[in-house]
Amino acid sequence: MDHDQDVFFTKQFENWADFETEFKSWCNDYYQPVNIKRHSIKYNEKIMKDLFDRFRYSNVKYVCHHSGPVKRNTKDGSRPNQESGRIDCQFYFRIKHDTELNKIVFMKKKILNHNHPIGKLIYKNYTFIRNKELKENEEAYDLCKMLITANTSTYNNRKLINEKFNINLTRKDINNIKKKINFNLFGNQSDPEWLHTWIDNILSEDSNNSIKIKTNENGTLECLYIQTMQMKAWFNKYSNILHLDSTFKVNIENYQLYICLVQNASLKGVPVAYCLMTTGNKDNLQFFYSSISEDNDLTQTEVIMIDKDLTNLDVLKEHFPTARILLCIFHVLKYLKIRVHELRISLTNRMNIMKNIRKLLYDNNNMSAIYLKEIKINSEETYFYNYFEMNWLACSEMWQTKFRKNLFSFNTDTNNHIERFNRTLKDRISSNLHISECVKKLILAAEDAKAEEIRININLKRQIYNSDDSMFLKRFGNQITNKAIELLRKQNEELKHKSYSVEEIEENKWKVGQKDEEKNTFITSSIINRSSSIDLLCCDCQFVLQNQLPCRHILVLFDRLNDEIYEDETEIQEIISINKRWLKNPVDSYLHETVEPDFLRSRGSQLMITQIIAGKHKILSSNDKYNMVRPCLDLLTARIIQCGTREFNEHLNFLNVVLDLVNTNKHNDLYNYANSLTYNCSQQPSREIKQELFVDLLNDIQYESTAENVKLDLKKEVEEESHMEFLHQEKLRKDYEIFCLEEHEKEPVIKEHELEPQLQSETNKAPSCVLSK
Repeated sequence: MDHDQDVFFTKQFENWADFETEFKSWCNDYYQPVNIKRHSIKYNEKIMKDLFDRFRYSNVKYVCHHSGPVKRNTKDGSRPNQESGRIDCQFYFRIKHDTELNKIVFMKKKILNHNHPIGKLIYKNYTFIRNKELKENEEAYDLCKMLITANTSTYNNRKLINEKFNINLTRKDINNIKKKINFNLFGNQSDPEWLHTWIDNILSEDSNNSIKIKTNENGTLECLYIQTMQMKAWFNKYSNILHLDSTFKVNIENYQLYICLVQNASLKGVPVAYCLMTTGNKDNLQFFYSSISEDNDLTQTEVIMIDKDLTNLDVLKEHFPTARILLCIFHVLKYLKIRVHELRISLTNRMNIMKNIRKLLYDNNNMSAIYLKEIKINSEETYFYNYFEMNWLACSEMWQTKFRKNLFSFNTDTNNHIERFNRTLKDRISSNLHISECVKKLILAAEDAKAEEIRININLKRQIYNSDDSMFLKRFGNQITNKAIELLRKQNEELKHKSYSVEEIEENKWKVGQKDEEKNTFITSSIINRSSSIDLLCCDCQFVLQNQLPCRHILVLFDRLNDEIYEDETEIQEIISINKRWLKNPVDSYLHETVEPDFLRSRGSQLMITQIIAGKHKILSSNDKYNMVRPCLDLLTARIIQCGTREFNEHLNFLNVVLDLVNTNKHNDLYNYANSLTYNCSQQPSREIKQELFVDLLNDIQYESTAENVKLDLKKEVEEESHMEFLHQEKLRKDYEIFCLEEHEKEPVIKEHELEPQLQSETNKAPSCVLSK
């Protein structure tokens, strides 16, 4: 290098502004394509503002534009026309803030030679040099923006800039500048005007739509919060678990996009709030979460899933005080893996540390102490265990899975729902779009999700029922979503492979689970209560807590008690509750099939499974059943023991038959027999004649009945009995006619007024005569 060039590296500078002026002059005078390397260390603007304002950097490395190894394709034949400026130029130098001198000085180590030619023409041809010249020349830059706003052709724009300011821009430079015009909310650019128009249209369409804006002191847009009415409806219905995350490269102004996501009835992610912000600092996050809390009810939110972002975490605790904040376990493992592999220990030890971290993550058997001991042993002579203990064990309830098993979160452990949504969003939104175009795409994504939900709701197709589906699905499957049916079928599948027993512990309380028949003890079990306050079946297993759907234990009890619970009567009794999110359609749309069908009724966030049943058929305890049947049996016993011996034996034999039928579960035969007796009795002229005929029937029996003789085909016996009664009535009628005829022949002349009393007297005596034969 020339001596004049070397003089620059012997200077010292009082502040950053002085150095930057000298450096730009040196580059322009000697045509040096030099840039700041990214690994430079900058002072923190908030903590060390004085140092930042004066020196900017504590350590800066400058390298040539052509530094770095030659870039090669990761796969042969891919992108064959791609070009790269890297030619492994070794030029570099460093400057630092010397705390003793309190000045900016050059460091001794440096390489000031290039491996490529440099010159004026080459220097002027670099893209970053052309753009730098344009931006430093305010008049040229304003003219370029004015021509772009006026939709001047690229050729004329380049020509005017070159003629007036001697800046030779290319077509690509103009197009890049067009996309990178600074975004100002109160400016006159076309994009802000489009954004204002869009905001006015959204608010005019529905006054419940929420659009909130935050600007800085210069009028530049800081945050843009968006929540439509449909997003609010989703939040109100599905807000039990929220997913929060940010993504980049969705607009050319480099605004970050923060998304709040929920899981709909199909457990797919749908957005409930957007916020575009310049940076994710605490003030902007405060604006985002305060906007959500102002427009929505946060009391139903139980879980919030995030990455390990301390700024985000602190702000969330202020606005969601009752919600459990959980960390995505994928990001937990990813972050810890990076920290572990930075340790200067053997690969085996690093792998053992990660192995025990994974075991600790999924630990459910109180083995944490063993895993922690292994981590400590394998990380000896490093700082890792102290770091892990301070930063991770202190918040283990946020990332260990055993602390989230009983939360209403559908067993969700990751932020995959929002990651999947972001990936779908990137297919729609390009990093070359302006804010207004980006916002339109975001709204379209929400509208597409709404259209998909409507399509599912109005679709009359339903999942085909299997013959072995549970009674619950057969009764209510047409009213709940396919995802709920899928979850319930998985529970029913477990019942096919395992045998579950039901044991009534006390009134309205059952134990359901797998039982060791030999030891007569439960291996695994859950407790089901019928709450006295809400009169519903509730189970304490994790499936119910995580999904608020009937679990396999409730399905077993539901089927076992089906005969006692369900009868086609007129009283409504609530049985089971599910969360309202699983309801496929409004309840009224299902009321066209029958007059009084089974249905789902809403109570707050829960839907009560109800159906038509009789009050007398409610689930009864053993004590209730005993208290109801005892008076009836006492009266029956008192009546039977007052009968004669023969009649008593008949009644006793009949009761033995009933007992045998009950013991052998032949309820239908017993009910048919009882119904036939009731029908025959209803055909008799009066209760008195019925009793007399029943007594007279004993004279036709030639031998005493026994329990074994009575055990015949009941239907045939009833038919024979009815026929015998009919013949007996005919015999009585004929005997009475013969008797009257004989009396009439003996006394042919009788006065009319004497005839009626005589007939009445003889009529009253006729049965006694018949019974005496």
